[in-house]
Amino acid sequence: MDLRLPQLNTIKGKIIILLLLALVALIATSGFILYSSWYTKNQLLEKTLDEKALANATILEEKMQAEINVITTISHMPQLVEEDIYTSLAYLNEMFKAQTALGTLVITFGLLDLEGNLWEAAEPERVTPRGDTGWFKAIAGGAELAISAPGFSAAYPDIMRVVIVVPVYKDGQLYRVLHARLGLNALSALMPDLKYGEKG
Repeated sequence: MDLRLPQLNTIKGKIIILLLLALVALIATSGFILYSSWYTKNQLLEKTLDEKALANATILEEKMQAEINVITTISHMPQLVEEDIYTSLAYLNEMFKAQTALGTLVITFGLLDLEGNLWEAAEPERVTPRGDTGWFKAIAGGAELAISAPGFSAAYPDIMRVVIVVPVYKDGQLYRVLHARLGLNALSALMPDLKYGEKG
């Protein structure tokens, strides 16, 4: 049996070369098509993920804005400027119960005096100094809204929360500060799952 390669200048040799070139072209074309298909699918997945992330960001923004609107509305209630802070706290606790029934993110309400002492609405005997916080200083400095960075606290170790504070005015002057802690864990239930690819 003759195992020698055919001569390149023969018809048989030229046909073999053409077949080899066609095979290489077919492999290259198939590779390019597979890569293009993978790239297009990857681009579509990324686009879908971006769209879902944007939709979720919109949901979060709308929910947080709704919560801020409610907190701001409560801050204008005349019951919050009662001379006896415990009367104001009792009213605030009732507002908390009503908001909880409506599905609020608020986990606690409280009031601060101008020295930065925080009274908790649900536990009026619990007073905590908060005058050194950035959010209290912002309101004392004239801001209409201050929000803390998200985080955990010793009091709520299992809840990612933010603090939102707004001023409470009496006769046009800052009289107290309304304090609300919002639990962010519940936000995950508002958002559709973000999944990447077939298996997430």
